[in-house]
Amino acid sequence: MIVYLSIGSNIEPKRENIINAIKLIREIAEVKEVSSLYETEPWGTMKNQDNFYNIILKCETNFEPEIFIKFLKEIEKKIGRVEGMKWGPREIDIDIILYEDRIINRSDLTIPHKYFQERGFVVIPLYEVDKIIVNPLNRNKISEIYEKVDKKGVKKIEDYSFKKDVYSEINENLLKIENLKISIYDEIDSTQKYLMENFELNKLIISKVQKRGHGRKNNEWLSEKGGLYFSFSVEPIEYIYFLPILTSYSIGKVLKKSNFNSVKIKIPNDVYLNNKKVCGVISESYFKGDKLLGEGIGVGLNVNQNIDDFPNEYLDRLTSLFIESKKLFFLDNIVNLFFDEFKNNLDSLIKKDIKKILDELTKDFKIFEEPFYILINNKKEKVYGEKFIDDKTIYVKKEDKEGFEIPLHSIP
Repeated sequence: MIVYLSIGSNIEPKRENIINAIKLIREIAEVKEVSSLYETEPWGTMKNQDNFYNIILKCETNFEPEIFIKFLKEIEKKIGRVEGMKWGPREIDIDIILYEDRIINRSDLTIPHKYFQERGFVVIPLYEVDKIIVNPLNRNKISEIYEKVDKKGVKKIEDYSFKKDVYSEINENLLKIENLKISIYDEIDSTQKYLMENFELNKLIISKVQKRGHGRKNNEWLSEKGGLYFSFSVEPIEYIYFLPILTSYSIGKVLKKSNFNSVKIKIPNDVYLNNKKVCGVISESYFKGDKLLGEGIGVGLNVNQNIDDFPNEYLDRLTSLFIESKKLFFLDNIVNLFFDEFKNNLDSLIKKDIKKILDELTKDFKIFEEPFYILINNKKEKVYGEKFIDDKTIYVKKEDKEGFEIPLHSIP
């Protein structure tokens, strides 16, 4: 059932209160659309109070209205709302505006909301998220309601920047990953550095921001809010050098399942969209003495960044999922999709059942489309990949020369 919620706050931190409310609402409903953030003058009889921040949320839920409203009231309490005067100041206010075509008229619940057509701070963002709504009570179209409503005192103050912060929150309660100890940080130097300095198996480190993110060869990875940055540890396997490619392949599969078509993987572990880099992978072995205890794998994926989030000198070679699709993505959803994919692929690798993976890397992800370098006697040589022999060996050629096999670990 599609539900439209109006969320407002006029007690600081107003913006953070609304983002936290959305984060909790996602535990009981699937968020479909988020409006821009509006600043609005107080509505009703109490004018002598701070302006509100307001949004509309379009959701889908299987809960009946009577159950759903109880959950919403609990969320209000978690954000810090206490009962006060009607239309007075509040930390958070969550109202059900429409619930499919339901009509409910009780003392404790009225749907559609009885004041919504009169409230510009509801109608304006409601019209923004869905222009074909019809009020089931009187069959008024939202376009007609929008034309008539008083728009005075309602001002859009944020669009993309607010939505980016909403979608870039990570709710640990929504992560469906088994057998991993998860730590989530607002900011960290580097998830990979932290993991390797505090190594233990089956550990996942996620950070919203990395102050010193890096990729292969310690190259800088731009790690501002909006991207997905995480590192995780896995147990040793027979041949670890295929793990970076397996990780990139898993990211590539997630992107294809999310309707991105022009996905390529470049040797050894970079993922490209429309010939621009969107994801980098790093893999490091952890030893205790001479014993290999496990592998630490780091992933940096550009997700919700806009063009303005990248310095101009990077725009010709970097991109994000948002830039390519004009859609925002919940980061915790991507984490779930990745680990579902990676665990299945790792299981296939361990069982030596990876013909499909090798074929897709070659044909679908065009991993050998561009030349790459290998080390021969400590000297870099440019080669052209032909095919995978198996997860350990690649068949390559130099220009105008006979082909030969190389071990995967000869790629620097």
